Amino acid sequence: MTSNPVSAVLIAELERLAANTWPAAEVQPYGRWLHRASKGVTKRANSVLTAGLPPESKDWYAEACRFYNERSLPVRFHISPATPPYVDRFLESRGFLREAETVVMTGDPRQALDRLPEDPGGWEALIHTEPTPAWMESFLAFGHPYEHRDVYEVIFGAIGPAKCFLELKRDGVPVGVGTAVVENGWAGFVNIAADESVRRQGVGSRIVSELIRWSLGQGAERLYLQVVADNEPAVRLYSKAGYRELYRYHYRSLP
Repeated sequence: MTSNPVSAVLIAELERLAANTWPAAEVQPYGRWLHRASKGVTKRANSVLTAGLPPESKDWYAEACRFYNERSLPVRFHISPATPPYVDRFLESRGFLREAETVVMTGDPRQALDRLPEDPGGWEALIHTEPTPAWMESFLAFGHPYEHRDVYEVIFGAIGPAKCFLELKRDGVPVGVGTAVVENGWAGFVNIAADESVRRQGVGSRIVSELIRWSLGQGAERLYLQVVADNEPAVRLYSKAGYRELYRYHYRSLP
């Protein structure tokens, strides 16, 4: 796929758009790369985004080690098909472990709406432009550590493009959340989570449908998302909506 220059450019674009859906608390540009740190909360926000070539005049490995050592964080690299191939080989030779393989999927918003189940009624979708206290409480309750709340608030507050924070309720009770970010005609979805008591009851489909509708209103023409490769229920949901795998990325971390 990356042998096609157009695909390589597309992948690099999506890598950077996706970085804007989950911006690190601290970002230090390094040529085309980004050194990212967020007190260790999530791999994405605490890794070097390696989309494109690093500066030729500097030692990219030493610079990354310095950046993360100064913050007492593990040295970690985000590796995608937009990464120069020698980077992954070099890190493997240095003992960096491959972890958290992630699938990047793309889709068509109108096709996805046609494929997803119709709304059976009984759902209430609330759209917020910022993460309200109620939204944040649900986000944390649906599987995110409460002790990281301050970092999540920084990440959400740093999202620059058009965004929405969806809160899904049934019978007045919060059952799911999700976030959409629209930039350059692409809509990226993150934070899709549901209460355990209602999983496998169509909550995921409802969240995705509502996020797509909002995104269309913001001018989105294409959809993308990132999902951990071994999250089979999520991959099935998105495949049912017409998403197709475009590429995969992984991380390289020192043990």
